[in-house]
Amino acid sequence: MAQIDGLLKVLVQQGGDTLELEPDAAPRMLRQGTEINLCFPATSERLHQSMLQEVQELGGPETFVHQVETLPPFQLRWGSPGPSSIRARLRAESPSRPAKPSGVEVQVEEAVNAALRQTGHGGQHPELAQLMELAGMQSASDIHLQEGERVALRVNGNLVSASLSAPSLQELFPEQCAQDHADFVVQHTDGSRFRVHMYDTERGKVAAMRRLPARPPELNMLNLPVPVNTFGELRRGLILCCGPTGSGKSTTLAALAQEALRRTKGLLVTLEDPIEYLYSTTTTGGLVRQRELGAHISSFAHGLRDALRADPDILLIGEMRDPETIQMAITAAETGHLVLSTIHAPSSAAAIERIVDSYPPERQRQIRVQLAQCMKVILSQRLLPNRAGGGRVPAVEVLRNSYAIAALIRDGRTAQLYNAMHTGAENGCLTLESCLARMVRSGVITRKVGQDASNDEKAFLSLF
Repeated sequence: MAQIDGLLKVLVQQGGDTLELEPDAAPRMLRQGTEINLCFPATSERLHQSMLQEVQELGGPETFVHQVETLPPFQLRWGSPGPSSIRARLRAESPSRPAKPSGVEVQVEEAVNAALRQTGHGGQHPELAQLMELAGMQSASDIHLQEGERVALRVNGNLVSASLSAPSLQELFPEQCAQDHADFVVQHTDGSRFRVHMYDTERGKVAAMRRLPARPPELNMLNLPVPVNTFGELRRGLILCCGPTGSGKSTTLAALAQEALRRTKGLLVTLEDPIEYLYSTTTTGGLVRQRELGAHISSFAHGLRDALRADPDILLIGEMRDPETIQMAITAAETGHLVLSTIHAPSSAAAIERIVDSYPPERQRQIRVQLAQCMKVILSQRLLPNRAGGGRVPAVEVLRNSYAIAALIRDGRTAQLYNAMHTGAENGCLTLESCLARMVRSGVITRKVGQDASNDEKAFLSLF
């Protein structure tokens, strides 16, 4: 009953007394008839059906009492749906908890903190726990905090303002506030984790918190427009994910690593800044060793040197940042390991050029030769707004190595890679523009979104 119970917890935390749910509408929380604005996204018909199923399992549609952990009991009533629709209403009332006066703005107050402590957050700061729960309920990918401002959430790629004032960062993160900037992970009691980046500005400390799912998703859950399951069959070589910040590179990489671990039953060593996903050996088999920059290793290059002595089968490097890390990753791929990493680049060809350009001219020929030999796949990815609304969908460019591709990389003819990918569809290659055109034709995204996301607008328009 995670979805219903989660909403009821938020209701108590915000001092509300009524919860209303309808399909294709945002959940409404009320306090004595006055709505509490928490910027919830609209529930899809599928999600609403799932919630109704939970209510039926709890005892609906008649009025009944439901207990959520240590919270006061709730009276749940499921309204009758119309004759040809699934529309229903769920009202949750907490009779044993006095309602707050009407018109009181939602703030992090002592009554809310007491409710948070009731839910078993233990020693965790109650305001931090509230922020993490709110992000989860609103499907927010990020939380932005600056004392004196409203909490900002990124939902479906857009920033929305919550009716909640940002708490003091000094109270939330006293140890990290002593530093100019800090990167660390905090974990909620429900297992969800957040990567926190805190830094100084002219107006004081600010923080950006990114929500990290507890486990890597399955590849088939990523809704990638091209089949990538076969990439997990690779036993050696280099796989790169590239794209702008927030494009889902780390998620795709983690899913690929998980699939490779499941198929090889070997040893996965990860080098991350910070550790994001936690891999389960019970479901994948094999062994996992995860190391964090700053906590376990001083640099990616140092961690790679150690990792190569640890008998790994799979190496996951959070990011290829410098020539030394790049060189060691390529060497590991050449010596029989499967190496997965990310790099910031807008396309597959740009990723290759960025790797080569990180070296002085006298070494670039050697790096091209090594890349041509060990590179297996480059995925260039970005997330775009779904035409149907309520989320984002991935668009992907795939460069899969072949004799022709390797020759172009080795000879420095990266400008010709686009044409090689366009004509190499039978080998598993796909240009971003072709992927975007497919998504437009199938109604997944609008033509304007596809045009704006393309690397080559003329090439994109020529596909229609």
